[in-house]
Amino acid sequence: MRPLDEDGIAATITGTVLFALVTVVLVIMRPRLDAAGHGWWAWVGVTGVVIGGIGYLYCRRRAARGG
Repeated sequence: MRPLDEDGIAATITGTVLFALVTVVLVIMRPRLDAAGHGWWAWVGVTGVVIGGIGYLYCRRRAARGG
């Protein structure tokens, strides 16, 4: 059995892509969410993508340094 990915890059990319897909769905549903008072959920998706991007850069830099 292979060891787990220690650098976290694959997990970070997976999470960021999932947040991006959910963000697209939330933006499409934005009028319906606004009508229900939940329009802010689209920003949750955007925030997840931004944090995932930062996490990816951090993990990539850490892997390049050998840590």
